[in-house]
Amino acid sequence: MERTTDWMARIILDAIWRSIVENKPVQVSREFAARVAPSELAEDPLIEEVADVCSKAADTFCRGHSAHIVSDLGSEVSQMRQAIDELNDMLNPLVLRPIILRTRCKLCPA
Repeated sequence: MERTTDWMARIILDAIWRSIVENKPVQVSREFAARVAPSELAEDPLIEEVADVCSKAADTFCRGHSAHIVSDLGSEVSQMRQAIDELNDMLNPLVLRPIILRTRCKLCPA
């Protein structure tokens, strides 16, 4: 069985990544903690307290010395999303097909 500290660390890291990707404040709900926790502990009444402790730890991490890392990751995620949107626009079949059809080389029949 996994140590308690291991799955608590995983709860904290998952919550931080989720906040970065969704660009929302860090928050660990009971349901989120229960999803990450081992199944035999997910129904434990103490899971609420574990979620609260993990939420405070994740919030402290994001506000503390590592705040610049978290903000940098957030900006990189938004840049990646923008690049993905640009690629989707460029590779849109409705846009790309007419460009391909207009482009002819010497080998293409006229």
